[in-house]
Amino acid sequence: KQKKSTTKPIMAMAHDHDNQRGSKSILATVTALALAVTCLVIAASNDDNVTVQGDHRQLHLDLVDPKTVSPRIVEYIISQNAAGEEIGSEACKSHIMFSTFRCFEDSSACTPLRQRIEENTFKVWSSFPEEVTFKAIHSSKLESNEYGVPILKNMYLNMMEECPNALTYTYINGDIIGTHAFIDSINAALSVGKDFLMVGKRFNVQWHESWDVEAEDLDWINKPGKLFMRSAEDYFTVTKNAIDWETIPPLVIGRIGYDNWLVDHAYHKSNVVLVDATYSAKMVHQTERSNRSVGGDTVNADRNYNINILQEAGLEVGDHGFTTNAEYQTSPTNPISIRHRRDWSYENAKENGYDSE
Repeated sequence: KQKKSTTKPIMAMAHDHDNQRGSKSILATVTALALAVTCLVIAASNDDNVTVQGDHRQLHLDLVDPKTVSPRIVEYIISQNAAGEEIGSEACKSHIMFSTFRCFEDSSACTPLRQRIEENTFKVWSSFPEEVTFKAIHSSKLESNEYGVPILKNMYLNMMEECPNALTYTYINGDIIGTHAFIDSINAALSVGKDFLMVGKRFNVQWHESWDVEAEDLDWINKPGKLFMRSAEDYFTVTKNAIDWETIPPLVIGRIGYDNWLVDHAYHKSNVVLVDATYSAKMVHQTERSNRSVGGDTVNADRNYNINILQEAGLEVGDHGFTTNAEYQTSPTNPISIRHRRDWSYENAKENGYDSE
C-alpha cells in the first residue's frame, strides 16, 4: 500500500535522530575541505592509486580509475582522507557496506543525473567511518554473467573474505541513500541474538541533477516521496552465517527475482530471523525517471535471467519474498528498537504516517 500524505512523523524522527551527530560531522567536513583546498594536489598516474602531495599518503580507490571517475568524487575522497578517515582503505569496521557504480569507472558513459546519484550514494554511506566500511567495487573484482551483470553471491563472499570479523555485510543498490538510522536499525537487529537478514521498502523520490547531498545536511530526507511496493528490496544486511553463499544460485543484481528469492530463502531457514527496517530507516531511492516501477530495466535482453537460473535449478522465486513476510520489525523509537511483527498494529502504522499492510 502507499504511504499516506501525513509523512512528517517518521521524516522528522529521522531528521532529529541524525542531527545529534551533525556538529561533529560538520566540523570534520569543514576541516577536510580546508585541507583539501590549501594543501593537496592530486597526481593521477597510470596505476590505481591517487597520491596526495604534501601529505605523503596514498589513497587506494579500490581500483577506481581517477582519470575517468567524476572529479567531484575524487575531491571528496581526498578531502576525507585529509581529515584522517580511512575511506576507501582496507580497514574493516563493524559493518561492511558495498555497491557497484558504473559512473565511477567511466563517467562519460553516464548521464549527469546518474553521476550525481552515484556520487550522493557514495558520499552518504562513506560518512560514518567509525562504524562503517563502504566499498565501491570495481568491475575487475566482480564475477558477472555473460551479459556483464554482477553476481550477488560473489560480492558477499569477497567482502567476507576481506573483512572476516565484521558483524554485518550489506549490499545496497547504487541509487539508495539513508541516514544513520539505518546503522542504528542494524544494531537493533543484532540485539535479537540470532543470525538475520534485514530488508526494507524504499521511498521513491524523483531526483534532480542539482540535488547534491551532503551527509551532515539532512534536508533531503524531507523531500516528497512515495513508499514503494513490498516486493522491491534494494538492500540486504546479513550476519556472516545467515546465508550459505557458497551453495545458493548465481543470481545477478538489477534483474527481477533475485531479491524475492533471497528473502524467501531466509524466511524458510529456522536459524535465521527476517527483519523489516522500513519503519525505522527511511531509505530514499533517487529515481531517475518518473515511470520507474520495477527493479532493473525492462528493455534488457537478460531481464528474466534470474528466473531462468532458478528454473534450471528446479527452484522458484517463492511466495514469502516480501518485506511484510519479516518476523521482526524495527521500530522508530529513540533509540531504535525491534519488536515482533505480531506486536505491530494498525495504530502503530497510522501514528507514523503509513497505511496498514
